[in-house]
Amino acid sequence: MGLDVLTSMSPEEKAAYMNEILEGPALTPPPGVVPDFENPGGSNSLGYGLVILSAILATITILLRVATRYSMRKVHIEDAFLLAAYDLFGGHLYLLYDLAISPGEQEN
Repeated sequence: MGLDVLTSMSPEEKAAYMNEILEGPALTPPPGVVPDFENPGGSNSLGYGLVILSAILATITILLRVATRYSMRKVHIEDAFLLAAYDLFGGHLYLLYDLAISPGEQEN
């Protein structure tokens, strides 16, 4: 349907046509695939596992670094930057975990 057809429609017809387009599917599914938007299936366990594993490994590494620096009695400014970066990393992990729980959903 071209633009010239839309210009010849009444406002009610345009609204009905636009509603039909917006409420319909973007594309038809491939042959043999039945879409299920209510229960899409799949699992987020790989995402959970990666987020938790990276948090554990980063925490162990940070604790080893801090313990070593403390035992050597040599604490420098980069150690403070390391802890600040670890806080930012924790925030990033929280966002990743939240995304893994509800991908594509927005909270208002």
